[in-house]
Amino acid sequence: MGHHITAFIVKKDLARKVSAREPRLKSAPLRQGLALFPVSDELLDEVFPSTDGPDFPEMLHLGGGFAGFLIELSGSGPVMYFWTEYLGGNGAQAAIVFKNGEVVYRGDSGEVKPMEQSKGPINAALGKMGALSLVVFDRFDAVGLGKYRDTWDVLESLR
Repeated sequence: MGHHITAFIVKKDLARKVSAREPRLKSAPLRQGLALFPVSDELLDEVFPSTDGPDFPEMLHLGGGFAGFLIELSGSGPVMYFWTEYLGGNGAQAAIVFKNGEVVYRGDSGEVKPMEQSKGPINAALGKMGALSLVVFDRFDAVGLGKYRDTWDVLESLR
């Protein structure tokens, strides 16, 4: 089974500001007071067509107007951007967290082996967002990210 998500996460109170500012961005609820905003190439091209702005090459799809938007948004609270590409338990992930316009965490795992995902950059970034791990779950599953498997599926469920 695969896992292919590209999204950003904010706290629920900030999610309302995101939706008010850009209604084409839709959020899915997570536990621990967080909200997930899945993004596709097409959505980013439509909402943030500008290529002017910061560029983060190791963070797929994060650059230009979209990166500028997330950095600006982080003035109101932490913002986490991440991507995953897994198939059959093997794959890669990366995450970055902005707060007050600055990068406070940046992690690119390259490949993450099965059973080591709890040590990966997404879990570290979720910690910067205030997420707690539970006795039997890492932060990724504790906030409910495990139920979202594919960016397109999440986007479709939010229509």
